[in-house]
Amino acid sequence: MSEIDSKRCFECGATYPADVHFCQHDGAPLCPPLLGGHWQVEGVLGLRPAGGRFAAFHVVSGNRVAIDYLPPDAAATHVQRLQREVQARGLLSHPVAPRLFEEGSASD
Repeated sequence: MSEIDSKRCFECGATYPADVHFCQHDGAPLCPPLLGGHWQVEGVLGLRPAGGRFAAFHVVSGNRVAIDYLPPDAAATHVQRLQREVQARGLLSHPVAPRLFEEGSASD
């Protein structure tokens, strides 16, 4: 199983096929180790409906971020809610509000 078509549990380190969404050992959400070709995932921050929020950093700039990751089959169900959250975060312009670095989606 290559890294591209696998997901990792960032709690216990187990690796799973891309179609598995939660760790069989500890129930943690799974995520590919690299998202969007440039976000290196480091760990789980919390659960989302059918997915999770992950700590990551940009492999070139080093910017640290939180990424909401939903598997493709779950994202279709929650896409409108995620779009509203992205729009709301984009409107925030306060020094203590989280900054929106990037938004996007991919079929994989």
